[in-house]
Amino acid sequence: MAEPTADELLLARAEANGYRRGAHREADQLCGREKHVTKTKKDQDRTMRRYVLWHLSEMRWKHAQKGLPPPDMDMARDQCLRPGITAPDLVNVKDFVRFYISTSKPRLDAHRPTVDSINTVMEWFFAGFTRVTGTETVERERSEVYHWVRTTLVKEGLVVKKHVPKHNFADRDLSRVLLALWTHNDLLFIHERYRVQVTFIIHVYCWTGARLGAFFTGGLRYQVRTIRSRHGLDVTLVLQRVEGRSWRLIYRLDQRWVKNNRDPENVVFGAAAKDHHRLFYNDAGFLLAMAIADGALFGYESLAEVQEQRIPDGDDELILRFKDSALGKPILRKCTKKDGVTDQPMARDAFTEIFRKMLLSAGYFCGTSIHAIRRQLGKRVDERYTSVQRSQHLTQGDPRVFGQSYVANCSTVDGQAAFRGEESDQRHIEYFQSLEKFREAGLPARLPSHLDEALTRDPKLCQIKSEIEALTKQKAGIDILNKVKKRHAAHLKTIKTTALRQYQEHWVRERRDWKILTRGKGATHDQSKTDFVQSICQLIPERARIAGAMAVEEALEPGAMWQALGDLYTLCVEDFTVLYLPGCRPVDGYSLPKASRSQHIQTCVRWEMASRLGHLQKDVHYCHLCFSWVIGEDWHPHCKEHLATMVTKRCGTITHCHTLMRPGYCPFCMAEEKLPAPERLESWTRDHQLWGHVEEHLEICHWPRRCPHPLCGASVFEDAAAFRFHLVDEHRFSQTRPVKAAYSTPPNGQPNKNLLDGGSPAVSSSPKRKQPTSTEALQWVPWQTTHHSRMIPEEAVFSRSPKRCRQSPPAICPAALSLERDLAVDHTAYGAKHSPMLSDPYFSGTESDETLMKYAYNITTPRCASPDSTGWAPALEGDGDILFSQYCRSPSPSPAPSPDDTSSESSGTTLVDFQSRQPCGSPGLSSATAASVVHDDEVPDHVRTLPRIRLRVSQPKITLRLNVSRTSHAPGNKGNVTKHRGNQRSREDSGSAKPKGIIISKKVKGKKRGGRR
Repeated sequence: MAEPTADELLLARAEANGYRRGAHREADQLCGREKHVTKTKKDQDRTMRRYVLWHLSEMRWKHAQKGLPPPDMDMARDQCLRPGITAPDLVNVKDFVRFYISTSKPRLDAHRPTVDSINTVMEWFFAGFTRVTGTETVERERSEVYHWVRTTLVKEGLVVKKHVPKHNFADRDLSRVLLALWTHNDLLFIHERYRVQVTFIIHVYCWTGARLGAFFTGGLRYQVRTIRSRHGLDVTLVLQRVEGRSWRLIYRLDQRWVKNNRDPENVVFGAAAKDHHRLFYNDAGFLLAMAIADGALFGYESLAEVQEQRIPDGDDELILRFKDSALGKPILRKCTKKDGVTDQPMARDAFTEIFRKMLLSAGYFCGTSIHAIRRQLGKRVDERYTSVQRSQHLTQGDPRVFGQSYVANCSTVDGQAAFRGEESDQRHIEYFQSLEKFREAGLPARLPSHLDEALTRDPKLCQIKSEIEALTKQKAGIDILNKVKKRHAAHLKTIKTTALRQYQEHWVRERRDWKILTRGKGATHDQSKTDFVQSICQLIPERARIAGAMAVEEALEPGAMWQALGDLYTLCVEDFTVLYLPGCRPVDGYSLPKASRSQHIQTCVRWEMASRLGHLQKDVHYCHLCFSWVIGEDWHPHCKEHLATMVTKRCGTITHCHTLMRPGYCPFCMAEEKLPAPERLESWTRDHQLWGHVEEHLEICHWPRRCPHPLCGASVFEDAAAFRFHLVDEHRFSQTRPVKAAYSTPPNGQPNKNLLDGGSPAVSSSPKRKQPTSTEALQWVPWQTTHHSRMIPEEAVFSRSPKRCRQSPPAICPAALSLERDLAVDHTAYGAKHSPMLSDPYFSGTESDETLMKYAYNITTPRCASPDSTGWAPALEGDGDILFSQYCRSPSPSPAPSPDDTSSESSGTTLVDFQSRQPCGSPGLSSATAASVVHDDEVPDHVRTLPRIRLRVSQPKITLRLNVSRTSHAPGNKGNVTKHRGNQRSREDSGSAKPKGIIISKKVKGKKRGGRR
């Protein structure tokens, strides 16, 4: 058999590769089939649907004139967009333009669209018509339509020549925005990894001038695996030799997803960057910290190993590579409050929302985009490089694009200096070109509560809400109900955004007028933007140190820079789904639900501290202002010190990552100087309970009056409604209030204190027990005849209902809690010099681990629980009477009974008659009280070493009304008993002398007074 010729081999190769003659003839007949990208095609399809709707309205009118049934969209589309149909004439095209204008929703102008937007729509119309029907439109007619829109329609007032103002995002704006991200309160939840990623990517936008979708369309990854290019890198890290230190970190970042790039897998646009001596600009260090946190670098498991790296002699660079396990994974990762850091890429919407909130937090009341950064970078590049280099760096194919679209509205030329031949000072030009004129310090980030409440009465919003209620009553489908709810949420968001914008403009105008009228000598009293950060930086000291280093304008020493990178690494790897208080991070034991984990651990720690130190739980306090434990008598001066050094007006609660970071406080109690300091600083864990307590104050207030808060200098309020709005706006009370005011005092008479300061968890109070309904007589029995292990028979003195079950013992021992992290917040750890940002109180230190460690209990001690005890005691074999005696004389962590209680539910039957109620002293200083029933010399030595539990019982204050029955022999009714009632007759029967004995042989009917049950 003869070998195939070269021509035959070529034909066989073509057939093997899938070639079939004429297989794509119909598709290849269309010109410009792949001329437009997917996004442009969607815009064309949307415009063509509007064109079909315009044609349908005409068809319905004609069919109505002829008495024919109305057509549908398919019939209209087949008539006006079928393949090969003739293009519409100019008259119909212009009429469609007027129809489109009448159905549009303008954005820049309140009522009329702009010329550029309508001409863009017409470009989509002509291109879409050709793509769908295959019919080419005449260029002369297209030009006529564009010119007609620019001239005739503008003269008629249907469109306006209005453009978005073009400003530059300058270096000063960058500093303010990033410092707001690290040092201001978050306006939305921002994961700490997001904080690192957003700082890095904003730097990248400023250095590269990339468009918004460059790093979010396909995700910025360590390496992209593709079929044709298995070695395409998005990021390349290199160590480069440099004088003065071992090396510096440089990297190259490739942009794949750029405008009009049809082959992003092979065509990339690279830009290089390097590390910086200031942490604020050290985006290479941020990238290195994220790579180590993700375990992506080959040969390095920690930053310390990277720090030890040296470049071999004879080489000037050392190229780093990524592990095979990290290839294809995103650098910018998606983070959620529930799942933490995930392997999914960060969404573009997440970045844009955070960037918008950063601008708002920094005081900018104008919206901006990434193009403002591109314009600023293009301006600086144009001063140093050629137009070709500028176009390459900004990925612009036509050098003329920059002059047409990337120039600010204000000229860069200093004409005055040029005319006079003087050296130009560009500061005035930079002010008008930048965003500085749109910034005002103290700009409100949300609507005042009275305006926000007024939005609920919006007619359209009420109509949609009524529709939701009707669908709910009709039990409509879930899809229909969700669709209406989404429409309700969208409209509410729209009116809130519009109202906030109007309020901010009004606020800025009044603030600037105030500055003029006061000649700039008045002091502003804006709301604090750091009260949340003051708390979070004490719980996350790494963030406090990073915030301080970001604000320092001097260069950091190499050791300080490495420590800062280590803090960035910690923020990237730390699990912040639950934010634990200092010293309360468990090593294991994550089985508890996240919502109750921190609260449960805090309760267990208090329980153990009370048992270990021999104190009541009520004497073990936790201060959320400094995140430290305070024992006994130290609590009073501690609260007094906080009241004297108060720096924030916030009274509402702060809960972050399932942890109560700051409880609520009552402004009325804080202002009452006659009250003891602990009562003035009484805390509340639930906003609704705090509202209920405040409502009790408002009921007895006289109006008008001022705000009682010590730091509040607000004006006079006419009524309680205006004052409630003030509490929400200035003191950060919750916007939602209970329909019925919650009780500020539980039924047992104990103050409803903070969970972590009240000795019991914040659970719903049990209902008040009913009064006994038994009519049987009561008989007193000497207490010596009773025994703790035997129940009193039916003829006992009190037939009490069973006690409520006590809370289960603690499940987590403090010894199992992690105390390894350094909780001291020291902003000088980086060797940073003084900075204005470091003077805030949230950079102060917290309690050291040594202080917390002394409260740790020995977890190896065998422990057992008694059914009647509220704490744990080491296991002991011995006489039960001895154990009970020890229980009676030992300190108890149970809550103290109310002074008004005649029979405390937590103390059981009163055994001893007190001469006077002795208050419990501070731990370690209290002496033996009359409640001790066993002396020290009667206690065996092996029992004397046990932790003592002191049982506090209230003094019995019982008044008996005795109705003594008297036997009378009436005629005809001998032997009957006549009961005489009434206070006067009772006093005569009982006599003036009151029995002092304990045993009463007669059966009497007693009624107890003087307290709650």
